[in-house]
Amino acid sequence: MGKSQPGIRVGTRAFAIGGLTALLVSCAQPNAAGARTIVEDFESASSFGQWTFSNGAEFPGATGAFQRSEGRHGRGGSLNFAFTCVTPESCGAYVGAELELDSPLRPAPHSVLSFQALPYPHADIAIRLRDESGQTLQYPIAATTIEQQASSGWRRLSLPLDRFADEHWGGANNGRLSGGIISISVLARGGGPMRGALGLDDIQITDVAEQTYGLDTNLGPDPTTLPVDAPEIGVNVANFENPEALGAAREAGVSVVRADLTWNAVERDGRFVFANADVWLEHLAQRGLRALWILDYGHDDHGGGGAVRSEADRAAFQRYVSASAAHFRGHGVSYEVWNEPDVEGDRYYEPADFGELVRDAAAAVRAADPRAPIVTGGLSWGDYGYFAAMFGALGNAAPVSAIGFHPYRGGAPENAAGDFGQINAMIAQALPPATPIWVTEWGYSAAEGSADERAAATRAQQGIQLARQMLTAWAVHAPLAVWYELRDRGEEARSSEQSFGLLDFGGQPKPALDALRTFTQAAARRRLTGVLQDMPEAAHGLRLEGEHDTMFVLWTEAPDGRLVINTPQSALIEARDVFGATLPIARAVAQASFTLTGSEGPIYLRVSR
Repeated sequence: MGKSQPGIRVGTRAFAIGGLTALLVSCAQPNAAGARTIVEDFESASSFGQWTFSNGAEFPGATGAFQRSEGRHGRGGSLNFAFTCVTPESCGAYVGAELELDSPLRPAPHSVLSFQALPYPHADIAIRLRDESGQTLQYPIAATTIEQQASSGWRRLSLPLDRFADEHWGGANNGRLSGGIISISVLARGGGPMRGALGLDDIQITDVAEQTYGLDTNLGPDPTTLPVDAPEIGVNVANFENPEALGAAREAGVSVVRADLTWNAVERDGRFVFANADVWLEHLAQRGLRALWILDYGHDDHGGGGAVRSEADRAAFQRYVSASAAHFRGHGVSYEVWNEPDVEGDRYYEPADFGELVRDAAAAVRAADPRAPIVTGGLSWGDYGYFAAMFGALGNAAPVSAIGFHPYRGGAPENAAGDFGQINAMIAQALPPATPIWVTEWGYSAAEGSADERAAATRAQQGIQLARQMLTAWAVHAPLAVWYELRDRGEEARSSEQSFGLLDFGGQPKPALDALRTFTQAAARRRLTGVLQDMPEAAHGLRLEGEHDTMFVLWTEAPDGRLVINTPQSALIEARDVFGATLPIARAVAQASFTLTGSEGPIYLRVSR
């Protein structure tokens, strides 16, 4: 085990998450976590004798070493790496440090593996586990968290062990732990030539079946930082139909509606006809909603309907963009250039080609409507290489208002903080200062039994994921967050693709609509003034400041783990669950208690100053 004795040491020591975030709140009350298994703290002289280094030989071009260094607390490990390219197409991809366990480690059902990390800004982190079946499971770990968004400094990173692996092979090959863990590896992964090091310390496993947290409601906002407004909320609609559903969206706090202004539907025999869009825009205006038009896709008369390739077709696309911006000038319309250009198929662009398309389209919009906001077409997932190449083509004088991103993921919404950290770092290097990231599409399906079990959820779970998604978007300072989508696309309850709506196919509200309303009511006239830094494993908390009150939003990622929140009841005004239902407060006792689980979602505690 890399310790002075074989096996595993168990303790219950408390810990503090290291580092500062842009918005920091620290709680003074002690908090109890579940039993901890100390896997490796690197303090023993024999620690490094049980670790082995791998240079990822299947991708030639990586070298490095794993060696002793200064840790977060005392001694630690340093995973040093150098990635080079053997040929333009073949580069070193990763290095790893592996700890072979003396005996299988069988964590409790609701456990979280965590470790202190000192990341290298441009390298990704992954955890690789081998189980008793011979299966290898690999999980990317976001180096940026909603608690620690700074680009430097030690931070505690976590992996819930009931999470479905992003990659898996061998043995049971089912994507979940099968039997005990027989080895743990930490990987540093590169996206091109680079040299650096990943610091490691205090690897442990915590049972989160039962944890407690003492919330100090007297804490004030961090005086050194500026409060952050909640993101504006948008919703995607599939077509210009069912305007009656817009009322439900507006009532739930939506202010922006995203829809395709499809080129094929607008240009007919060389003429631009906006009649259908004009009717839809009037429906929006009547309800106090604004449009985010997606300028897409190809046209049958200009290249056959796929991505725009030739110079003549690009010129035709610019004419369509210019005509659209001129027609809707003065109506508060925003524009997104294309949709998910990184998805393989007939709408796919090479990143440099897409950057040029956006640059030219943005210039066309600016010429016709100088005040219209313009966002790049949202990239799906987090292909950092695509972002980087696109930014290079856009140039540091890019005439766009924001960068579009669709942070879909099968796992926890909070993991998107890592993508935002990486993309923001690239924006800072390549684009005009402070160019924001807009979430122009993101959602979770309410389908059960979908082909992708990681995305499957009950209707209630969809609402919980929505709340966590919006809270994450706020924590990473996204000015706009668009939910995909307003209404289910079909009646097949088990179809993942048909079940993303806030409303079902018949227009009836789903729990997700209640969750959105609860979030927007909590966000109304309040600003984010802190991210709680001392929450137990897999738990999160935000502090929202209003004119006359303060709200704490608390939640946990652990699906079935229990987190008991204790706080003085004298300051509590009200408590609500994720769907807006009032939670009882026992006024006869000095301390109020609330129990959180990942399957029940965030709670909103409103307290007096």
